[in-house]
Amino acid sequence: MSAVLEINNMAISFDRGTKPAVRDFSLSLEPGEIVGLVGESGSGKSLSALSLMGLAPAAARLDGGGILFKGQNLREMPAAERRRLCGRHLGMVFQEPLTALNPVLTIGEQLAEIYRLRAGQSRRQAQASAEAMLAKVGLPNPAQAAQSYPHRFSGGMRQRVVLAIALALSPEILIADEPTTALDPTIAAQILGLLSQLASENNSSVLFITHNLRLLKGLARRVLVMYTGLIVEEAPVPGIFDQPAHPYTKGLLTALPPPLSEPAPKRLTAISGAPPVLGHWPPGCPFEPRCREAFAPCRESLPPLTDLGCGQKVRCFLYGDRPC
Repeated sequence: MSAVLEINNMAISFDRGTKPAVRDFSLSLEPGEIVGLVGESGSGKSLSALSLMGLAPAAARLDGGGILFKGQNLREMPAAERRRLCGRHLGMVFQEPLTALNPVLTIGEQLAEIYRLRAGQSRRQAQASAEAMLAKVGLPNPAQAAQSYPHRFSGGMRQRVVLAIALALSPEILIADEPTTALDPTIAAQILGLLSQLASENNSSVLFITHNLRLLKGLARRVLVMYTGLIVEEAPVPGIFDQPAHPYTKGLLTALPPPLSEPAPKRLTAISGAPPVLGHWPPGCPFEPRCREAFAPCRESLPPLTDLGCGQKVRCFLYGDRPC
């Protein structure tokens, strides 16, 4: 099956290339596939996603790599043509739904605008389509919801609205940037189930960005772990949970509290230290100052991304070839 999206060795920097924020970023998405992108805040997850959509900050610069959507290089595409892909082919669920919505327009107006401008529907048709989409994402009384303003909705309801906007035209690729942040576990589980269901119905490919690795266990097919702008591990699910390779991935897993069904430990194991400041990466592995397993080569050069087989890759000197 050919990939609908391929990102090859993408690099993003600030200050005219002197501060690389994302390095050697590669990713592929097949039709209908859900891929997770996980890492701490500041690791470059959201910046990579915004660059894919053409929404990166003005100070950010793409220094290298290709972004291919169905064989078309988005980097070489005129800005107007690239904007036309957004909505119909590329959709995005932004991290904070309240700031993603216009506070002075009703929910119905914001959703109906997509159908009028992108699908050529009349105002009456667009209003009906908007209400149908609000019903599809599980909002009660969609006609009344369409007449309401964003501030009258709870966080979970606003997240459903943002999801409805992103899925309005059944995009082939959906980027969900921390869609469950600040939601209680029950609402978060509903959003995850809804996202999986709607993506399956539309055969949409999903890039799910999160800092919580556990969310991806029953959702994603593959997981990419990102640290200081680098992919440090890529592995299928459930392999990344059963046999993680990179010390950073192991640290993320051990730092997670157990499910409610399991007894809580007296103390969680946190990853010591903090990530380096943007642009001041160490000469070797960027995780070396925080790594309990580091040794001499880790301080001298950046490890390559090594293929371990079985779909697992790791950027670490500790691992060589091993059986699946």
